[in-house]
Parts: sequence; C-alpha cells; structure tokens
Amino acid sequence: MFYRILIVIAIILISCKEKDNSKIDIFSKESNDSLAYHKEDVGFQENKDKIIYNDENIKIYANHSIIEEGEEKLIIHSNKKDTLLTFQHEDGGKITFPFVISYEDNIFINFFEVWEGSGFLSKKNFYHLNKNDYSLDSVAEIELKTILSDVKKMFEIKDSIYTKTGEFYKNYSFDKTCFNENGELPFTMILYNYDKPKLNKGLEGFKTMNGLYRFEKVEGYTLKPTKIELQD
Repeated sequence: MFYRILIVIAIILISCKEKDNSKIDIFSKESNDSLAYHKEDVGFQENKDKIIYNDENIKIYANHSIIEEGEEKLIIHSNKKDTLLTFQHEDGGKITFPFVISYEDNIFINFFEVWEGSGFLSKKNFYHLNKNDYSLDSVAEIELKTILSDVKKMFEIKDSIYTKTGEFYKNYSFDKTCFNENGELPFTMILYNYDKPKLNKGLEGFKTMNGLYRFEKVEGYTLKPTKIELQD
C-alpha cells in the first residue's frame, strides 16, 4: 500500500513539472513575438553587412540601420578590426550609404548627412583609410565662412556675400557619381548679396560659385576647395 502511494505521488509530480515546462515555453514564445512587434512598431530596420571595399589585404563592411525616422546608425568594420567607425545620426534627415573613392593611391570612405527639402543642405563625412594600422582618420573640412572670405578677397568683392542653400554636386547626387574621374568633388553654390539685396536675382541669387574639392595632405588629410570661379 505504501509503495502504491509513492507511485501516485511520483506521477502527480511529473505531471505538474510537464505543465510548468509548457507554461515556460508559451511565455518565451510570447516574449519573442512581443519583441518582434516592438521593433516593427518603432521602425527598426536591420540590414546585413555589405562589402564596400576589398583588396588583397583587407575587406571593409558597412551596416546601415534606421532606428526610427530621423535617427540612423552606421557601423563600418573590417576583417582586420571589429569596428572602424560607429556613427550615430539623430538630427532628422538621413545618412547616405558609404562609398569609396580612390585618390592618388589613397582610399577614402565617404558618406553624407542629407536634409531633404532644405535647399540641398548636407554635411560631408569623409574618412581616410590608414593602411598602417587599418584605421579610419577623419578628413578635415574647411569652413564655409572661410571659403566665402577667401572668395571675397580673390575677386575683390566689397559687398557682403552669403549663401542660404547647400552645395550642388554633379548629377545633384550624394554618392560616388558626384565625384569626377580624378577623385575630385566638383561643387556649385548660389551666393547672395547682403548689403545690396537689389543685386540678387530671386532664386538665382547674386552670383554662382563653382569649384573643386581636393583631398590634400598636411598633417592629416583636408578637403580643400580649389579652382574657384564666379559667374553672374
């Protein structure tokens, strides 16, 4: 009789354990489904790594993800290093996918931050691949006010000039096609006259400034404007 009681108790315990395991499995599945729904709800997009450059020594990958509208993340890594660059954009607009430009046997990885509907407003983010330690070094950019100041001196403009639009690039693009065959970045800006607004021509502006950006090495690399021309 005693043994029969023990057998009954054992059967009850096994049955309870199976029910508990079943509850745990169901809860786990619900949690995963809930997490998946949350990612879709906030607009999370996870893209696979894509190779943007490779040679006999290195392969470089980029991963671009949209966290939510106006917030994006870019991660660049290689088979040499886990992370070359992590870039977080949280200011509206978008990040373009990175691309590679070769200039005088140097490799530059570039991408833009672009704000649509803001007069081609954009920001350049260019990096030089240091092949000594396989790192990315930021390329310095000369400030717009410095460029305009140099233009005033170069063409002896006594009136104040400014621009309220961004830079126009070849094909109106923000990718590899906006560079020329020499690895230079042609650009155009519409200038406006501040002291004498009557000189302005509506959306056409006061004058059109054309130029080329070139990668120039000083201590590091700088994106330097050259071949500046003015047109009425």
